[in-house]
Amino acid sequence: MANIKDFNWVLSRGYFPSLAYGDGLNVFIIDTGTIIDLENFFYNGNRESENLPVNLIMQMERAGSPLVIPSRVFREIKTHCDCRLENRFEISPETSILLHKLYIESGYFLEEAGLHSMSIPQRDLHRYAVRSAAEEAFEQDYRKGYKDRMSDTDVETLSLALDLTSCSYNGVKIGTVNILSPDEHLSGAVSVLKNNERFKREFGNRGLRAIHTRKDLRSYLQK
Repeated sequence: MANIKDFNWVLSRGYFPSLAYGDGLNVFIIDTGTIIDLENFFYNGNRESENLPVNLIMQMERAGSPLVIPSRVFREIKTHCDCRLENRFEISPETSILLHKLYIESGYFLEEAGLHSMSIPQRDLHRYAVRSAAEEAFEQDYRKGYKDRMSDTDVETLSLALDLTSCSYNGVKIGTVNILSPDEHLSGAVSVLKNNERFKREFGNRGLRAIHTRKDLRSYLQK
């Protein structure tokens, strides 16, 4: 695992801006697992100050692409702020303060992007599609398909991403929505939405990516 050029590696090397895809506006949606992995990266042997989770997240913020924390993700983050691992919090107070700021800013961004003006039928269609795609992706996987099904947080996260692919910000259509997550449910469902015959006519051309943050990401870096 130490040699995998994962999201921690991308951030620690200053490569985050190169994850943006294409020429259009990129939006990055962050999930709880990504934040916890940043904390673990620092405490498991990478204790240089530049690798502090709060500094890595600030680096993402300075890149200029909107960062979005969905409401259910923020609810999970608050829960993990109270959890302890040996002599530290699972998510540090410094990190949680910055994430709270980003969550507030997320609300402003979503408002400006016109998310709340989107029709209820369209948003319902996205939510239904996410549930169906997840079932399709893990139909043969008892653990992911039945025992550990896609959570409500994951459904909200991917549904929000689909919503944003139809939105504009400051008069510019959003080009790519990137979900930063180590969760196989999200990456599996996105793959079905983009490639499965049942879904790709509607969603295949959407600017949607699930970036699995624990895998090698060098192929995602734009030169």
